[in-house]
Amino acid sequence: MGSSKEKQTPSNRSIYASIRQFMTNRTVRKRLAEFEYGEIKAFVAKKLFKIDGILCDEETKIVLVEKLITEHGQHLFRNEQEALKKKYGEELVIWLNERLIPKVNHKQKYMEHAKVNINLLKELDPLITWHKDKDIFGPVFDRIQSFAENVCSMVRWSLLIEPGRLRTHLSDFIDEFKELEQFFDNVDLTSDECSQKAFDANYLSKARNKNIECIDSTRVALKLSALLPQPAELFGDFDCPSIESQPDYGTNDFIHANYVLGGPLLNKFICTQAPLTNTIPDFWRMIWQERSEYIFMLCEATDTENLGTLGSYIPKHCPFYWPRYCGEELHFGSLIVKNERIDCTCDPLFNVTYLKVWHIEKPDDVLEIQHWQWDWQDYRDFDWPFRLLRRSRISTRPTVIHCMDGCSKTGTLVLIEIMLMQLLRGITNDEHPMLTSAVFLRLQRRHSIAEQIQYLYVYRTILHYIQPFIMSSYHRFVLGYTFKDTGFCGKFNQMAIAYVRKSQLM
Repeated sequence: MGSSKEKQTPSNRSIYASIRQFMTNRTVRKRLAEFEYGEIKAFVAKKLFKIDGILCDEETKIVLVEKLITEHGQHLFRNEQEALKKKYGEELVIWLNERLIPKVNHKQKYMEHAKVNINLLKELDPLITWHKDKDIFGPVFDRIQSFAENVCSMVRWSLLIEPGRLRTHLSDFIDEFKELEQFFDNVDLTSDECSQKAFDANYLSKARNKNIECIDSTRVALKLSALLPQPAELFGDFDCPSIESQPDYGTNDFIHANYVLGGPLLNKFICTQAPLTNTIPDFWRMIWQERSEYIFMLCEATDTENLGTLGSYIPKHCPFYWPRYCGEELHFGSLIVKNERIDCTCDPLFNVTYLKVWHIEKPDDVLEIQHWQWDWQDYRDFDWPFRLLRRSRISTRPTVIHCMDGCSKTGTLVLIEIMLMQLLRGITNDEHPMLTSAVFLRLQRRHSIAEQIQYLYVYRTILHYIQPFIMSSYHRFVLGYTFKDTGFCGKFNQMAIAYVRKSQLM
């Protein structure tokens, strides 16, 4: 009798394991469906908020002009549309017109439009396709559970923050960021890892901050000469010579930019500072040389021409280094950059400009680029990094990312990708995966991730991605999935709100 029970035990365990696996699989699939639907709803809400903001601004301007020039008021909006198309793109003008005439079926139309934009390229994204198989269990699923457990072990609770109520604090994460800040002070680097000869020879005129080094081992060395095109008609039938410009200071091959590649990454990044007025030609030389498909700009641009003599060199402002309006062309040395079209509807946050670049001597060799621009200030949105990184992940060319200094916000976005790829392809350090990823990044681009809120934001964004896959009820509670005001997510949201308020006061 006893032997009979022993024979049945492995079979029973196998049945129970199969049932448990089936239930877990179904739970995760349901969460993923809810996650994707919530993503679409948020996408539509943000897009309508953006469009309504633009509409309000333009209507206010029109009303003011109508009050001043009443006899021409009736023709104003029609004439204004052409200017709006050049500024925002034809797609957005269509949306603006539709918002002026509300219809019942617009909600469904917007949902379908958003679904197309969000699902674009998803079938090519390994971060999405790995769990499209029938069974989600495997190494990636296990790494996600391990990462969640690691984060939970760092979350702390206290009754002293607010007496009588259990509150979360993230001191261990802040200590980890401090450890990152001190890492290069406590570790001896090789002479090659420390070398910054090119930076030392150029930083006075080509660096926004002399304290942010550009190391030689990973810097982007410009190979295309800084040519000054000469008019061919002066030389008749003879070949038109190109005269290479010689800088008064520094070298022609320097730009404050570093490659970030290797390790778990599937793609290559170029992290660079926002161009100065005098380095805009260098920036486009780099784009042409690297044949980049995407430029992600995470800061605002300023029309420095309206600043007079102050606009020639302002470290805290980024000039408009690309043609702003549809059909506009700008010349930078031997390169021509043309604004082909603008689309402000494909993303609720970013304005997307489609550019074409060609060399003046090779007009048939045209490089097509998407320029994504948004002044990132708010750390409460965790969806947008995935929309950008998906595009760079499946691109075969280096993706250029820049904020003002090319380290803080830029490094934050790249660190998100490094950590995501660690989950997808394998983690080298189970105990401190985020710290390991950040050190890997800083070895290639110094001073990446400048503030603790940015470091915590990377954690929060990763937790946003793995939320549907976390099975433990305890882990879901500690991470903040169960109740919105508790756990890591709840505490981070409080810190992000406080950061926004503080920034507005500065």
